[in-house]
Amino acid sequence: VNDPEKESIHSPRPAEDHLFFQGLLEGIAQIEKLAYDHLATMGSAYPSRVFTVGGGAGNKPWCEIRQQILGVPVIACQETIAAAGTARLVLRLETR
Repeated sequence: VNDPEKESIHSPRPAEDHLFFQGLLEGIAQIEKLAYDHLATMGSAYPSRVFTVGGGAGNKPWCEIRQQILGVPVIACQETIAAAGTARLVLRLETR
């Protein structure tokens, strides 16, 4: 959320570090869902699945959190380089 006036919410902070970290990841996934919801209000279809690349794609708990919050499968791609998806889109557009 791009709002310089919005304060970060870090409390109440759980005593266990892993629960605090889980809360941060759930917050990030909620922001991702807000983005997809906003795109849907502008006429785009809500995704039926999400493909993910990069370092986080190999983190199964992170993908499970996203899948639960987004409500669609989150599929880790075999390619680990984040720019690979963009490169594939460009290749697809050039072959049309």
